[in-house]
Amino acid sequence: MEFTQFYVVLLRKGPTWSPEVTPQVEATQEKHLAHLASLAESGVLLLAGPTQVHSDNDLRGIGIYRYDAFETLDELKAHVERDPAIQNGRLRAEYVTWHTAKGSVVGYREEPSSVSP
Repeated sequence: MEFTQFYVVLLRKGPTWSPEVTPQVEATQEKHLAHLASLAESGVLLLAGPTQVHSDNDLRGIGIYRYDAFETLDELKAHVERDPAIQNGRLRAEYVTWHTAKGSVVGYREEPSSVSP
């Protein structure tokens, strides 16, 4: 069986996360969303969004990235970790490589793309 690979980025509460909504938190959220939008516009971020967790854990969001857009995991990390919410500690990222049967993702085309550093 042939597989298509994706990077899955799990965004979790970081060391400075707080449920309190302040002007600083709102500004960070706007910058976070702008960062994700730029990755999506470049074609490397396929899906992203917040999670509604039904248990006691710290998962806040999930992003699915093109595997073929990055030469290494470190290259992906460099792009993801430019996120202002990660830089200020509100969020932290965990990385997973996901394998799914080739052709099983509806609407997904295997066209290499890349993002500049």
